Amino acid sequence: MRHSVAVLTAAFLFAALPLGARHDDRSGPAFYKVEFTVHDGSIFAHQGDSHYTMMVDESRPGLLQALTRVPPEAGATVSVIAEVGAKIECSVHDASGMAALEGSLNISSLSGFVNLASLSEPIIAERKVSFKAVLTPGVSTMVIDIPSPSNPTITLADFQVHATVTKLP
Repeated sequence: MRHSVAVLTAAFLFAALPLGARHDDRSGPAFYKVEFTVHDGSIFAHQGDSHYTMMVDESRPGLLQALTRVPPEAGATVSVIAEVGAKIECSVHDASGMAALEGSLNISSLSGFVNLASLSEPIIAERKVSFKAVLTPGVSTMVIDIPSPSNPTITLADFQVHATVTKLP
């Protein structure tokens, strides 16, 4: 009986030893920190630059939603709640030491209310843009530049987005 317990214990330890000693050489997908700075100089933007940071796994797209619910205007008979803010979806892949960044932005803000008889509806200003860019890791790069349609000679655009991609260890 003692002999069979010793044999079973030795067999168990022998079988478990290679599992613990095995070194897994497979590396998983890379992770990236992606930072976006959005400058919206349009008349509907009521704030300065916005900065968003997200972590993205190389094997699938990342999604960031920073939304605020806007209550209906005071005295309105209809309780319409609007969601405004930013929705960013992007993916990052290694491109021979560079970072290939692809994605879309949906930036919205409340620009006022329209009153029709007893109804008060929010007016939502919204920009939807898509982009593809190859960036040097760690360097801020402009990925979107939409000049003012009323004066294209202005050097400060109405809508600019800068992105910085950093590969995490």
